Amino acid sequence: MSKRFAGLAAVDDVSLDIAAGSIVGLIGPNGAGKTTLFNLISGFSKVTSGSIYWQGADITDVSAADRVRLGFTRTFQLARVFGQLSVRDNVRAACYTATKPSSFLGDLVGTRKARAVEAELTEKADVLLEKFAFGDHADRRAGELPYGLTKRLGLLIGAATQPQMLMLDEPAAGLNHEEVSGLRDDLLRLQETGVTVLLIEHNMGLIMTVSESVVVLDVGKKIAEGSSVEVSSDPRVISAYL
Repeated sequence: MSKRFAGLAAVDDVSLDIAAGSIVGLIGPNGAGKTTLFNLISGFSKVTSGSIYWQGADITDVSAADRVRLGFTRTFQLARVFGQLSVRDNVRAACYTATKPSSFLGDLVGTRKARAVEAELTEKADVLLEKFAFGDHADRRAGELPYGLTKRLGLLIGAATQPQMLMLDEPAAGLNHEEVSGLRDDLLRLQETGVTVLLIEHNMGLIMTVSESVVVLDVGKKIAEGSSVEVSSDPRVISAYL
């Protein structure tokens, strides 16, 4: 696929395959086109040319909202949370997108079915909070969390939508060594549940330890693809990025 802005090719004829259940790293220097590629895959931006296929179906013209319903979830470099709500309620809100709702009127008047949905959301949220070692923070206001926990909460919110593929934009940015280690554990927990992960990341230590495949962009073009060992020893990657 390609994306052009006037005469600039931000993404220039890039092709890649992402295997189900894998963790794929997307790396490259600033301005390489990584975020633009994310925007195209997640539906936040339209391709200028080319196609995007999801499980054999052409989704090139499918909206971002409908791609979420197909199983795509995308996080951003700056974690987006509901700061006034508790951590649990942030996760509950995300769980709602993957739960068959009752009805709008039923939610208003608190029908038995609506109450059952509420209980189901709370149970799902608590299971996720425990699985990702976040249970001790469940009742804290999200806006009061330190930066590292806010970033991890952003990932947890993404996981709560029950995605088939989770796209993470620099999840390790600004994290210290201990927090990156916790993030690494989170990514591996996600993979254990069958979630496919595509992440943009500058932390090569994280990329090297979790990615089964790494794609390298430079000036909008794909210059390398392979295992982390293959990519890290590629002369083109060393010259352009490492």
